[in-house]
This record gives sequence, C-alpha cells and structure tokens, in this order.
Amino acid sequence: MLEPRYVHTYNKIEDVPYAQKMFERIAKGSFGTVEKVEHKKTSEELAMKKFFCNDRSKILQEIGVLEVCNHPNIVKLVEAFTVATDDGNEEDDGAVCLILRPWAPYTLEAFLNSTDDKRKDRCTWFSPGSPQSDLCIYRIMKKLAQAVAYMHRRSIKHKDIKPDNILLHEPNSPDIRPLLTDVGVSKVFIRGGSTKFSDCSYIFLAPEQVAHLESNLRADIWQLGCCFALMLGVAKKGRAGRNELWDSFCRTKDGRSCQIASEHEHFMKSLKVLCDKSQSVGEALSNQLAYDLVSGMLDKNHETRLEINQVLSRLDQLVSQMSTVAVGDVDMSYM
Repeated sequence: MLEPRYVHTYNKIEDVPYAQKMFERIAKGSFGTVEKVEHKKTSEELAMKKFFCNDRSKILQEIGVLEVCNHPNIVKLVEAFTVATDDGNEEDDGAVCLILRPWAPYTLEAFLNSTDDKRKDRCTWFSPGSPQSDLCIYRIMKKLAQAVAYMHRRSIKHKDIKPDNILLHEPNSPDIRPLLTDVGVSKVFIRGGSTKFSDCSYIFLAPEQVAHLESNLRADIWQLGCCFALMLGVAKKGRAGRNELWDSFCRTKDGRSCQIASEHEHFMKSLKVLCDKSQSVGEALSNQLAYDLVSGMLDKNHETRLEINQVLSRLDQLVSQMSTVAVGDVDMSYM
C-alpha cells in the first residue's frame, strides 16, 4: 500500500482555504461527494472530494497514489485535509477531503451517453465521421494511454479504468485534456499478489478477472481498450454508434450478459462494422488501424494482449495517418 506522506488537520472549518460554491451541483457516490470549491486567495476553481469515513485505508491508498503521480493527464492532488473535532477521538476527526486540480465536471461517460445535440453543445468540434473530429478523438486516446503508461512505469495498476473515471477538461476546445481520476482502488502491482475483483466495474472486467485468475497490468489495457472501443463507436456514428456497441453486449432480449469480456465476439463484430464505414482510402486505412489497435487491446489472452508501450506506438501511427487525412480533407473543402 502507498501510504500518504501528509494529511493536514485544520483546527476549525473557517481555517480551510477553500470556499464551497453555492448552488453548484454536488456529485454523490458510494465513496462520498465531489463538488466545486474556490481557493479563497487565488480564486482558482478546484474539485473537493469528500469521503465518508467508513474505509480510511482506501482513502489513504488514494492519497498515496496521487502523491506519487505528476502527469498532465492524471488529476493532481493539491492537498488532503481534515477538520478537527473536539471529541478527542482521532479516528473520528472529521471526514477526509481531497483538493484536486483541475475542476473538470464533464466525463467521458457523459460524452458517450449524450444525445448528439447535447454532445455538440458541449463539444462543438465533434462531428461523427469527420476526419478532423476523428483526429481529436485519437489524440484523446493517446493522452489517456500516456497517463496509463506513466502509472505502469511506476508499477501502479489503476484497476478501474472506465468512462466515468475519465474527466474531459475544457471539452469545447480541440485541445481537450482527458484526465484519469478515481485511483482509490489502484495498487502497486506485485506479481503473484492478491486481486480484489470487486474493486473493478463488472462491465469492463478483463477475461482473466472474470475467471478470477491472477491479473497483471494488462488488465488495465483491457479496460482502456473498452473505453477506446466506445469512443470509436461514437466517433463513427454518434449516439447510434454507441447504442450499436452497447446492444452487442447488453441486449437483454438476446440474453446478453452486460459484460464485454463475456460477449467479446458480438462486441468486436459490431465494432468492425462501425469501423468499416469510410469515405476515402485514407479514412479506410485509419479505421483499420483503429480497429486493429482496439482488437489488440481486447485480446482475450492476457499473455498476447498489447502492453502499454505497444499501444502508444500504434497510437503514434494512427494519429500520424489521421493527421494526413484531416489535412487533405480541409484542403479539399476549399476547392
């Protein structure tokens, strides 16, 4: 377990240097709440994650992981603190709060599940099937892979990569910045170490996790590949593409299990159909590269599944190819 170096204790609530924003929506989950706060001196908008005090070890684990992570595509820990109480019981001293940078309330989950009109309102750059839009999606994928590579180089396994744990900062900008968050179940990977399968989201469990076998860092690759596949579905056909992929593993009338690993054949077949739609030779090549990338990440055999450096290498090729297509598409629009 990565132990936190420091959790500050403020004597009273007035000493906390962050002001809660009135009338802002507060996100609630099983862990606690996330809300927007403002630094009282700098006016910087930040996120405050406030935990319920029922699993202090998990809270300290998240703080410990965040303290050793310094990457532009992983949320940054500003500080961890509690506010003292006067009951003399240190274990009950207030809830633990994390201050995180940046404030980014829009998630990849919201991007994927929005109607096409609502998605366009938040991300004006996005247009299903557009080469420029696809290029932006591939760049988001590359940044996420770089974040995972950063963690894996430190032998840190995220364990719960999913669209709801990916934030999109400044989503209306073509330079949109994705950020991995919610590292509370992350751990230092030790070969042969124990795995708590309930920490991972059912839909995105890797095949080896479904079978309750030992899993390694490549389980993160599977989960990231699931996210990439859903992003490709939306990139190609908007909400309709997302629905086609979702139905492939979650259509109840066909008895589907709502788990990608268990419905792998149906899922990959639907993804292939979406990626086979193209307007030019250049787009066809890019689509094939994208499909091959995700196919390698969703290899059911974890021993032959792509490692993160291989994912990055293929993304470099994909972004380079799509850049050529996008530039050509812009040039053609002026003819």
